[in-house]
Amino acid sequence: MGSNYIIADKKTDDTNMIRIKKIVFDVLKPHRPTGLEFASAVAEKCPGSVVNLNVEAVDQNTESVLLRVEGESLDFDNISNTILEMGGSIHSVDEVEVIHLPDAGAEE
Repeated sequence: MGSNYIIADKKTDDTNMIRIKKIVFDVLKPHRPTGLEFASAVAEKCPGSVVNLNVEAVDQNTESVLLRVEGESLDFDNISNTILEMGGSIHSVDEVEVIHLPDAGAEE
């Protein structure tokens, strides 16, 4: 998967799992698609998630936005690829919330 970020349901060893619960991207995007279209496209790729887009700055051709995605088990690559497909550029990941879950099959 090539990214340097934690991927949803990543196994850390034989008995543990890490899940992304929340991730906030700083994104530069063109005016089109609109913020609603942009956020909706991300939401469609992340069933059960909550997506919030906040416009931070606007210039002649682009908008700087904070894109917050929250859910039970988010897939970083899926979200970042959707951002790129919509014409966006990820400046940074500003916030991440992960949860460490012990593997249910590891109980002794």
